[in-house]
Amino acid sequence: MATYAWDVPGYVQGHRFSQDAKYWDPVTSRFRDQAGYDHFGNGCEVAVGTPAFSVHGLNNREGLLLNNSCHLRFKPSIPWEGSGLFVFKPTIPAGTVSQYHWLWGDAATEGSNPRIILVRGSGIISITVAAIGTLSQVLQPYTSGVIGIAAFSTSQETRSMYSTKDGVTVTSETAAPASHGNAMVMGGGSTHVRLGDIIGDGTTTPNVTDYMHLFEQHYWKGNVLVGSSLTKLASFITSLKEYYGLV
Repeated sequence: MATYAWDVPGYVQGHRFSQDAKYWDPVTSRFRDQAGYDHFGNGCEVAVGTPAFSVHGLNNREGLLLNNSCHLRFKPSIPWEGSGLFVFKPTIPAGTVSQYHWLWGDAATEGSNPRIILVRGSGIISITVAAIGTLSQVLQPYTSGVIGIAAFSTSQETRSMYSTKDGVTVTSETAAPASHGNAMVMGGGSTHVRLGDIIGDGTTTPNVTDYMHLFEQHYWKGNVLVGSSLTKLASFITSLKEYYGLV
């Protein structure tokens, strides 16, 4: 039996980047929130550009091209702490590349925001999740042209960050030494997360060599990478692998 995002405790926001009417409203140019809070404005809306969809993987699943030509935005559901997961396909065939696909803030300098970065360096493709402080989590390796899954969490209780690719092996960061919880904060002072503005300056010139296709993203309150919640998350990841033909 398949496990879904809402089976993992604390589900607060999610988007599936497909043209299917269950997920996409072409009238408002908005991906509908899958956690049940769409009427509160929890959707993911197109800010600039036109979405480009295509199918990928063994099971021909539809995803959204993020090559800087289309920028989206959504309300941050985990500004203080919480967990996130996304399914994506990186296309970075060579070279050294850093692309800021998620920016939890409005600072003009990309690195001044909490962020999720798609990186290729020394021949390895990785995803780096960085909070507002010095804490970060790096998930790697991923393969150019192959769908992958990444999950992370920030915890005020343990003052740490966590990450996993499979729901089984979980990596945690050394606890932040500060006397407050700002080091774990993903909210960057903005009312929205910027998605797809990969160089952070609002321009829309497409990168035709290095880009990402995004299939879905999900967010939960609290840390679902520990305890009984991790069991549910692992089951959800297994279902995602089956759905996208990764197993």
